[in-house]
Amino acid sequence: MSIHRSKNSAPPRSPSPSTDILHVIFHELRTPLSSIQGYASLLLSGELGAVAPQQREVIERLHDLTGYLTSLITNLNQWVKLAEGPSQIGWEPVDVLQLVRSVCDHLQVEAKRKGVRLTVALPAQMPLLWAERAGLTQVLINLLTNAIKFTPTKGMVTVSVQEARRTVRLTVSDTGVGIARSARPSLFREFYHEDRPEVGAVGGTGLGLAIVKRITERHHGTVTITSRPKHGSTFQVTLPRHTDQEVMQEILEQSLQAARSRHEQVTVLRIEAKAAADPTNGVSLTFYTQLHRLVQETLRADDRCFQVKSECSLLMIVVARTHLEGARRMAARLVKRMNEDALLQRVPGFQLKIGIAAYPTHASRAPQLLKIARQHMVLMEAR
Repeated sequence: MSIHRSKNSAPPRSPSPSTDILHVIFHELRTPLSSIQGYASLLLSGELGAVAPQQREVIERLHDLTGYLTSLITNLNQWVKLAEGPSQIGWEPVDVLQLVRSVCDHLQVEAKRKGVRLTVALPAQMPLLWAERAGLTQVLINLLTNAIKFTPTKGMVTVSVQEARRTVRLTVSDTGVGIARSARPSLFREFYHEDRPEVGAVGGTGLGLAIVKRITERHHGTVTITSRPKHGSTFQVTLPRHTDQEVMQEILEQSLQAARSRHEQVTVLRIEAKAAADPTNGVSLTFYTQLHRLVQETLRADDRCFQVKSECSLLMIVVARTHLEGARRMAARLVKRMNEDALLQRVPGFQLKIGIAAYPTHASRAPQLLKIARQHMVLMEAR
């Protein structure tokens, strides 16, 4: 399985000046609103003194309104970013279970204020998922906010996570007012808005579910809905579980697209390290951990590193935004750090090979660069 990309996809576009101004405006609006909401929460907590019932009602209204405005600004800002055109996903290993718990903890106050019970049903553990953490967080926040908004008092909202062999499914279900079949085709349309008398006027930009769909599709996933009026709704976001190799090739392709549009260079470093097997003292684990740490410390912030372990070896592919000579200096720094590391000096049978391939010097496509890096492997250290 490979990460799907359109053959005609355009390179990432740089934000226009007007877009930059919008982002600044959104930031300047959100900052004071967050402060006002924080002060309102402090007053409601009673830490500054007792609050009379009439005062509490006004403060709660102030708190809710600032939260509503903050949500509007967040959705508008997110939509502007998504509407800018093709952009790179910030792939990273995400702990989905921790992310779900964190978002649910954040929204518990809103659910309790509404009189809605928010629960989670999660497996005991799950491998990390390659995804964009900020995007996945926004998807869950938007789905949960909608579920709480359209669920009457004493209702329930449940978040669950299921894993198949190659997919992860995130489910948000509620016992709310449900959605009419005639309305479902419009749910993910931009600026679609529907007030329901059962829960009162709910407001909003009508962008929440449109953003959910855009972000999910950027992850090459799908979002579906099942619902019965007066019996609640269930939204399911299904995301593919990409391998390190797939994500590495995707990021390399993205880096090449960006390099072409900016007339920059990109370099691939293939790092192979081996150590003698020693199952009695756990030397392999020490070897993997220390070597990976040294490689990460050698890289710059925008360089990416992917690793594949075997019983007694470690393969790492580094995608670096630098020219060929810069990659050679990076390799030399890595060898120097390894030679100076006390732990690695004690690893028996240690060998290190590094191969380098650069765009556009050696090739212009990701598969060719990876092949050339493998062919150019050089023994850098052996003992």
